[in-house]
Amino acid sequence: MCSIAAALSADGAIDHFNSSHLLRFGKRDGTLSPRVAALEAEVESASMDVMVSRYIVPILWEKWVMLACLAGMNCLMRVDLTTVLDAPGGRALCLQRALCLQVQDECSAIAAACGHPLRSQVLDDVRDFIASPTDVFTTPMLHDLELGRRTEADHVIGDLLARGGAKGVDAPLLRVAYCHLKAHELRCRKVLGSTYHRQAPTPRLTHRGPPRPWSSGSEASANSTMI
Repeated sequence: MCSIAAALSADGAIDHFNSSHLLRFGKRDGTLSPRVAALEAEVESASMDVMVSRYIVPILWEKWVMLACLAGMNCLMRVDLTTVLDAPGGRALCLQRALCLQVQDECSAIAAACGHPLRSQVLDDVRDFIASPTDVFTTPMLHDLELGRRTEADHVIGDLLARGGAKGVDAPLLRVAYCHLKAHELRCRKVLGSTYHRQAPTPRLTHRGPPRPWSSGSEASANSTMI
């Protein structure tokens, strides 16, 4: 499970939007194995942050909830979270249960209904991040939306909504975010036609985010691992 805010730009450069580059992994049954140890050593050699977990399934659900929550907010407002907080009334919308925390509550309620309740510490961490983001935070889904590309709306938000609906969990703001993304997709289909599904540009190992923690000698390896 990768924690990194990165996206492919229009010219094929890989944009890294903040300083996070953590890879967590493990076996579903919680056991360790030589394969896990070998992968840990390989990733560490690329100077990425790495964490082996015996509880990878709950961590995957935590990542999914966080991503759906933040991507939903980014795409509803069409700007990064810091800009929302700076806008008139934005901080109140985020910190009172009118927007950000409401979306978080809906996502976490779906996870709990599916048998994967989030740890209270994780919920607190997301709330703290919403209140005081350390970077100009934007999600790759917003980046794709701005560039008129296909988004991961069905995979990140639509699937979560379907699972919640099957469990009887209502998520009105998440539904609005999903409808917004699918409406964008329909408009792009009408305007761009067949070119809407054109292949994305070939990635170039170009970094535009914060200073990289790895040395120039390991740059290619580190970027390859990030992707």
